[in-house]
Amino acid sequence: MLGADQGAQGQMQLLGRAVLAGPTAARPSWPSSSDILGRLSLLLPQFRIVVILSGTYAVQNFVPILLLTNGGPGTATLVPGLDMYQFAFSNDQYGHGMAIGTLLFVVMLVFTLVAMRLLRSRTA
Repeated sequence: MLGADQGAQGQMQLLGRAVLAGPTAARPSWPSSSDILGRLSLLLPQFRIVVILSGTYAVQNFVPILLLTNGGPGTATLVPGLDMYQFAFSNDQYGHGMAIGTLLFVVMLVFTLVAMRLLRSRTA
């Protein structure tokens, strides 16, 4: 994200130099809201990747939960990935585990498509 922000700063400087309005009053030293919105719009592709990968990781990662609590106490820390693992490998119900895995795939596909749609760049 830092590298993307530095690239956005360079692009904003180029856009600022492209505007030739003649002599104007001195600008304040703080960035204007259009500068901030411009920089955020340039960071949108990186932000989209971070949102999608973080969401996928949060839903599918079960190893820390398996090692620390094994889904307990009771089912307080049971996540879908751990449930899939337990059905498939602890209970020998491979079909049930596969069904949970397929459902996870479909849910994450829908999440990814919604995130791509909501966080797409809006160019005029």
